[in-house]
Amino acid sequence: MRSDRHTRGSALTKLAAVVTGIALWLSPGAAAADGFQRTVDVARNPVEVRLQYASAVPGSAAIAGEGSIGTRLPGQGQLTLRVPHVVGQVPAVGTAQVTASYDLAKETRLLPNLAVVARVDLPTAHGNRGAHPAVRATAAKRLGSGVIESVRVESEMWTQGLHLTPSYRTLVGTTFRLRAATSGSLDFVALRPGAGLGAQENLAQLGLAQHVGFGATMRFGVAAGLVDGANTLRATIGIDRRF
Repeated sequence: MRSDRHTRGSALTKLAAVVTGIALWLSPGAAAADGFQRTVDVARNPVEVRLQYASAVPGSAAIAGEGSIGTRLPGQGQLTLRVPHVVGQVPAVGTAQVTASYDLAKETRLLPNLAVVARVDLPTAHGNRGAHPAVRATAAKRLGSGVIESVRVESEMWTQGLHLTPSYRTLVGTTFRLRAATSGSLDFVALRPGAGLGAQENLAQLGLAQHVGFGATMRFGVAAGLVDGANTLRATIGIDRRF
């Protein structure tokens, strides 16, 4: 028991050690319509640092992004801190999230991967008060043959708040290879949040990823569907870079 507490404490210490660096990267002077991902070995325990930006509205001066820091936990677990933010004339920080995820059963030839995620939303966004816990269970199965690289079926149920109101999300998607350096994806998503926790959504998402060299990938996406019965169309563009 003492060893487990020490391991968890070490993971938190390592995670906190790079928070200062990511805070500097999230400053307005470091912003660009770009992103990168880096993995650093800290005491033989990899710490992954990632920044990604995307413009939700082409031509907009504001850039939405997310920074994250992750490290492994004992027992096939993962600890992650995510900080969404907007860079523009009025920079803003969104609701930060601390998540701990564990695989309960690894995917096999016949069975899906089963996982559970515990999450705490921190009151870092303007107007937020108090921390909000959530729990999510996920089942995912990947298949692949020829042009089609994978077929994903995900089912999630999560609870949020002190009353543990259940919400549901279902995704059916596929990833396919177009060329050696080009891949596409098509996902269908249904979101059913609990009462007062958000809008019901039914979306079809089409994505395109193009590897451009030097560890960089350009990503384009379009999502169309219904949000609380109203038609919606969203477009995203971004660049991921790995060092």
